[in-house]
Amino acid sequence: GNYGKSNISIELSKEFNRKPTDQNFEDKIESIWKQRVKELPSLFNGSKFRLQSACLENGQLNLRVGLTCYRDFICTNMNRRECEFLREWGRVHYDDPHACFADPVGVNALLVSRDEKFVFVRRSAEVAEAQGQYHGPGGHPEPHVVHGMLDKGDEKELEGMNPSSVVYEFFYSIVKETRDEVNIPEDCLSWPVLIGILRNIASSNGRPELCFLIRCSLNSEEIKQYYHQGGPEAYESTEIVFVKIKVRAL
Repeated sequence: GNYGKSNISIELSKEFNRKPTDQNFEDKIESIWKQRVKELPSLFNGSKFRLQSACLENGQLNLRVGLTCYRDFICTNMNRRECEFLREWGRVHYDDPHACFADPVGVNALLVSRDEKFVFVRRSAEVAEAQGQYHGPGGHPEPHVVHGMLDKGDEKELEGMNPSSVVYEFFYSIVKETRDEVNIPEDCLSWPVLIGILRNIASSNGRPELCFLIRCSLNSEEIKQYYHQGGPEAYESTEIVFVKIKVRAL
């Protein structure tokens, strides 16, 4: 479907945070993180929103949202060695195979140029997820944008947030990601429309992503020129490609 800000409601609670496993695994998280940072120095930790579930009622999309952090994402969703253990622990102890994964909600753009081409970038070796793959501009909405700097799991801060401000950040974050990754000026981008939610099984063990349609007033050649000038997050990709597809059905 097509959902604007007015069609989205958010319930914020610590109950929707990641659930712990046994102490042995929880104690290993910091050492796993340190090793990954050593391998990929561009990684840094920070609070993220966690999408616990979503349901559609009478045309209104309701999202249940908690807090997590990027460290826990790397050490759970991106931890292929332990993913079966995490799934099974969640299934047995919480009746939810995703309960012990960080599952930070991502945002992804289906970006359409004025000459009706989809815009994709090839992800570089400097990113933690989907290296070398073609992808739309994407990233994460940021809790600190909504409510100042947050420490992981700060329940008081989470429940003190205004849900409508969180909805706004979910939408505006994909505009910022598109601006910074592809180097397109914001005034050339339409306001996003949410067209779906997916779970990224292949590269991150089911991390949820909000998928937005964004139209650009520039044609593909103009977009290419902006891209090659380099934006703030130019290091995240190595090339840009355009795919001609009929988009009227969207």
